[in-house]
Amino acid sequence: MIRRAIGGLKLRRGAGQYGPDLMLPAPLQFIVAMFAYALNARMARKMEYLQEEVRVLKEVVVAATGKTRIELNAEQRRRLALKGKELTCPGYFPPPPHDRSGFS
Repeated sequence: MIRRAIGGLKLRRGAGQYGPDLMLPAPLQFIVAMFAYALNARMARKMEYLQEEVRVLKEVVVAATGKTRIELNAEQRRRLALKGKELTCPGYFPPPPHDRSGFS
């Protein structure tokens, strides 16, 4: 039973609740799930490739310099720290670069 329309969404009565009927048809859900799976698999393969690339490049640096530790300057350390922070804080959206205090 359709209750009323709000902003183009039809609200239906179901399971004792009122709310928008946002369920996709089953074939479309299947297509979306297939796409998400394929995208996830592609990203996993790309991540594995990039990790192997880093291992190879570290081996090259060790062979060229004899040092196992890569020396980074302050700017490089800052860039890596910012990227690492984005990985550890999923809900954190940093302000634009000109608004950051303490990072100049």
